[in-house]
Amino acid sequence: MTSMACLALATRRSASRLLQSGSSRYATTTSHAPCHRPSRRSGSTFTAQWRTAATTTTQGKRAFSLSAAVHEKRYTVDHEWVELSADGQTATIGISTYAASQLGDVVYVELPTLDTTAQAGDVIGAVESVKSAEDLMSPMSGTVVDTNQQLEQTPALINRSPEADGWIAKVQLGRREGTADDEARELAMTEMQALMDGEAYQRFVGEEEEKEHDGEGKH
Repeated sequence: MTSMACLALATRRSASRLLQSGSSRYATTTSHAPCHRPSRRSGSTFTAQWRTAATTTTQGKRAFSLSAAVHEKRYTVDHEWVELSADGQTATIGISTYAASQLGDVVYVELPTLDTTAQAGDVIGAVESVKSAEDLMSPMSGTVVDTNQQLEQTPALINRSPEADGWIAKVQLGRREGTADDEARELAMTEMQALMDGEAYQRFVGEEEEKEHDGEGKH
């Protein structure tokens, strides 16, 4: 299927959200039907960990002051990355270098809608390549305040610079409806602390690749 066909498919996403299961979210597919969207892992263990961590507060301390580690780039089990701004007010989101390499040539990016309020694990956008299409999930709770408009004209920027120029969205911490700013920011910081740092993520990727390799060997 051509890239133009992939783009056309993206415009009909509302009519084609039925997903097919796959052993790994970003595993390379040998299917002859590109733009196939594998199923997402519903109710994942890591999402449950987000929820648990978000409801646990250390006695006498605000969660957003517990560790400077949240200012380091963090990663999810769904291969998104998130990096907190220096002032701790916003977080930038994208897909990891590993995810971009597994997707192949990106042909379309469904950017999140501005002012969308999301919780950790909510789908806020999508990335489509000539091989597959994957949802973009918010790593933490907050409100979308900016998107990378360059991706509309140059989606391949994600392939060239997935963890820098190919960022997808920025989320404002502490702007959830019905929640005080400090409380919501504390929630988002706690969710970020539950994510993997760079070293842990590399180990996770290695384990995923090993499982995939073992699975292929059994066929």
